[in-house]
Amino acid sequence: MSDNRGDTLTSFLLGAAVGAGVALLLAPDAGPETRRRLGDAANRLSGNLGDKMGGIKDEIKQRASDVKSAIGERRTPLMSFWETATFVLYHSGM
Repeated sequence: MSDNRGDTLTSFLLGAAVGAGVALLLAPDAGPETRRRLGDAANRLSGNLGDKMGGIKDEIKQRASDVKSAIGERRTPLMSFWETATFVLYHSGM
């Protein structure tokens, strides 16, 4: 997930939470009912946010694995080159 998409998602979720809270506070319900509805909305939001964060975490792990693999693929030829160059320089008397 790109940084821009992550920022957009965070902004959207924050705006949704603020909007839901304001709407519930302005609703013509009794205090206990309004507090229950606010609590329910907060629980739903935290569940959704947890799901999104889990997805982001999985994507980060996958990308880290991809980077490690790419580095590993390039490391072996580079090490072989380095060992050969070192051998040649050592035995050439330089």
